[in-house]
Amino acid sequence: MKAQFYRLFSFMLLSGALVFWSFSELADAYERQAVGYQLSVSELFDQLEQQKGLTQQLDAAQLALPSDLAAQLARGEVIALLQQDQLFYYRNSTTPGRLWQLGPVMPESHSQLPAVLILLAFYSVLVLLLVLLIWPLFRDLQQLQQNAVAFSANPQTLNLSTRPGSAIFPLASAFVQAANQTVSLIELHKNLSRTISHEVRTPLSRMRFALELVTQALSPEVGDVADNAAPYLARLALDLDEIEHLATNYLAFARLEHHRGSQILHQQSFSSFAVKIEQQFALYRTKFEFEISASAGEACFDAPALIIAVQNLLMNALRFARKRVSLQLELQENSWRILVEDDGPGFADLSNDAGTEIFNRRTDPVVSASQSAGFGLGLYIVRQVAQWHHATLTLGQSERLGGARVQIQLPLSPFNQTGGI
Repeated sequence: MKAQFYRLFSFMLLSGALVFWSFSELADAYERQAVGYQLSVSELFDQLEQQKGLTQQLDAAQLALPSDLAAQLARGEVIALLQQDQLFYYRNSTTPGRLWQLGPVMPESHSQLPAVLILLAFYSVLVLLLVLLIWPLFRDLQQLQQNAVAFSANPQTLNLSTRPGSAIFPLASAFVQAANQTVSLIELHKNLSRTISHEVRTPLSRMRFALELVTQALSPEVGDVADNAAPYLARLALDLDEIEHLATNYLAFARLEHHRGSQILHQQSFSSFAVKIEQQFALYRTKFEFEISASAGEACFDAPALIIAVQNLLMNALRFARKRVSLQLELQENSWRILVEDDGPGFADLSNDAGTEIFNRRTDPVVSASQSAGFGLGLYIVRQVAQWHHATLTLGQSERLGGARVQIQLPLSPFNQTGGI
């Protein structure tokens, strides 16, 4: 904002100088058109008393004049000549070939210093007025810009610091009001996420306990009643799994929102990150062919946030995969990528951007409707983490495994990206 202020101030200063120069030229042209001489009458009388013959006639040939001064005399104008610090005035006489001479007349001594000082003071006051007029506006704009940048990095309640008399007070007031409303909505969103994720677990536990009791009560000895109730019990179990999965995703989302604004970036190796993921998903190796590979290298990233994102990608892949799930961490020329693939049905629609729409898996006889629930929330969490790292999220079909393919392309150091973490 200071650069804009300096540019505007320089423009106004140059414009003012151009205007004053133009007026000066016009004034000089006007003075050249109407040239006159001023003499002090009292000093003229004093000189007449001190010396006789102050005026006399002389031949025009005695005075060698340039052509422009000679032309002025021919027009009947008065000219002044300075000779040895003495001033002489000449005018044509009524007698042809003769000139009137007045002088020598001592010129008035006027110091040019006061005029220069007055001119300097005038321009200084003008510059000061310009600064006083435009600097408060740019100062308030700079403060508003700093508040906006700080709010975008870490949303928090703002106080209105702009004076009521400022030209941008309505703008600053509206911005602070909108920012505080946004903070309130964010807090409400976090509270709702935490409430849903935690409070839903209690009735879920009671429902699972009741389901176990009902299953035990309907023993095989009951006969037809147990056979008829079995599909409904299975349906109830699937619904409970779906609700629990949604609650788990909401809990992950709440943790992610709580983590936002406190990201800590560390230089870490891909192998150590892959080991953490492998330890968390070791139990799934008995049911799936779980491939995890990491190339040698390091990058600067927020490990807790990326672990949440990768967990969501792998959990979604495990829910839809038939047998194989793959995780690859690869170092590239100026970036690195996280690639998750599976051999499931893949995506139903890849026409939209991953950051704007919820994607659905293709319908598959093996995949039930309850399995696809919560998939959009998982991708939303992944997208948020990718944005924090200035990464690119890409969805596609895996040519190697035939199912879904999700790639996160990350810079080696998010600090070098515009905006930073």
